[in-house]
Parts: sequence; structure tokens; C-alpha cells
Amino acid sequence: MNYFKAIFSAIFILSAITFTNAQTTSKGDLTANAGIGLLPTYFMDLNETVTPPIQLGLDYKLADALSIGAFAGYSDYKGQVIENSDGSIYTANTKSKMAGVRLAVNTINMDKWEVYGGFQLAYSLPDVEYITIEPGEQRFPRPKVREGFVYSGFVGVTGYVTERIGFFGELGYGVSLINAGVKTKLFSTKKK
Repeated sequence: MNYFKAIFSAIFILSAITFTNAQTTSKGDLTANAGIGLLPTYFMDLNETVTPPIQLGLDYKLADALSIGAFAGYSDYKGQVIENSDGSIYTANTKSKMAGVRLAVNTINMDKWEVYGGFQLAYSLPDVEYITIEPGEQRFPRPKVREGFVYSGFVGVTGYVTERIGFFGELGYGVSLINAGVKTKLFSTKKK
């Protein structure tokens, strides 16, 4: 987890140096974001992370306080060894893909900060591979992996360090429960 400390240290130093020219987004702005998961969705399973949860997205401001967006995410975990009551031992590796749309309500007139929250609808494609380490008589069926539509809420904050670049933190269900990353304005209608 040392790379998380390095990322947050770099974000803090960069924002302390360049925060003077920052501005938030406004109606008509198109932003792109790339984030990494800090708390994987499967953390309760004590899985080992193969590929950290990553998420990419685009958001368009319909109004100063309302945005619509699309996102996609991916994560890959190697499972812990599990022993069944019948003596069989197995492990389960999980890859998770998710893509969807989201609607957010954003704060306005906060200078360099933007707080937002909303709802998202996504299609989730989990892929679970069960690997038997020591065979045994199986009395219980393996859990079925559900794929399909999932909906959830989210809240987040973005701090802009320049006119076009900011860093965000977000809490909500997806390929990770907590995400942090970089946001950039691809197109802005705000006049200098």
C-alpha cells in the first residue's frame, strides 16, 4: 500500500503549489476522469489484488448543478484458500467488469472545490474461476455468480489545482467502494 501514500503525497504537494488558478466546472463542460480503487469491493473476502480496481469516465454538465456521465471499470483478485465442511479445498479468482451511466447533482459557487452526489446504473460482469486444490465430495453447490444490472449511489469531491486539472475522491459501490484519481476538462465553456 506504499504506492497509495506516494500518490496522496504527490497530490497534496501539487495542489498546495498550484491551487491559486483553479476553477470548478460549469454548464457545457465535458470532463474525463481516471481513478484507482482504494477499497476493493471484495475486501471482505481477504483477496489478494492482482490488478487494482481502475475506473474511467466522462461527464457532461447539463447545467451548473447537474451532470450526466458514463463510466467503465475493471478489477482482478486472487482468492484465499477456502476449506469446505466436506474436506475439499479450493480457491476462487474474481475478475469484475462494470460499465454504466450516472446522474449527479453538483454544488455551485465553491471556487476551487466541487462536491457532488448522485445515482448510477451499471451492467456488472463478474467472472469467478474456482480452482480445486484438494478434491473432496461436494455436498454444497458453488455459489452462482450474478451478472446483470446494479444500481447504487455515490458521493464525491473534486479539488481543482489548475483551470483544467483536478483530483477527486469518491465513495460508492462499483469496482471499488472508494476511488481516487485525476479529473480533466476536455472542453470548457467558461470564459477566462
